[in-house]
Amino acid sequence: MTMDSSIPGSNRFALVGCGSAKQDTPVPARELYTSTYFALKRQYAVEHADSWRILSAKHGLVAPDEPIGPYDASLSKRSDSYIGDNAVATWGERVRASLETHLSELDPTPTVVVLAGEDYARPLDPLLEQSRFDVEWPFRQDDLEGIGDQMHWLSEQTDD
Repeated sequence: MTMDSSIPGSNRFALVGCGSAKQDTPVPARELYTSTYFALKRQYAVEHADSWRILSAKHGLVAPDEPIGPYDASLSKRSDSYIGDNAVATWGERVRASLETHLSELDPTPTVVVLAGEDYARPLDPLLEQSRFDVEWPFRQDDLEGIGDQMHWLSEQTDD
């Protein structure tokens, strides 16, 4: 089941949170992350947005075709690879600046759809609220708490 506003051509740009499970060798970023959760977010982005990028803890905003290798970095304080509070703030500002540059080239400016867990969404909150972009937070709007709820919602929204 899809919403009319989610149809490609409706000028939507998706941000897809990365994942900790990765391939062992450099590949295009869309193929690096191997979890089912990432695959569902990627599928949603492909089906419901005109373009998309990955939110990488190490690399910031990454194009799906950009080759990157495995890395060990996370924005989650629960992870052994947590990058630290100051680095998270810097990461958020770097992503916002990349978004400004990328989206300023698009006309008209698309709605930004954030498909990321709270560890990745939270640093973007104040930056996106102050930006000129319209922003959608599907996981928040549908009150989806936890990866299980989000995966179920994503499965219902995408074609299998």
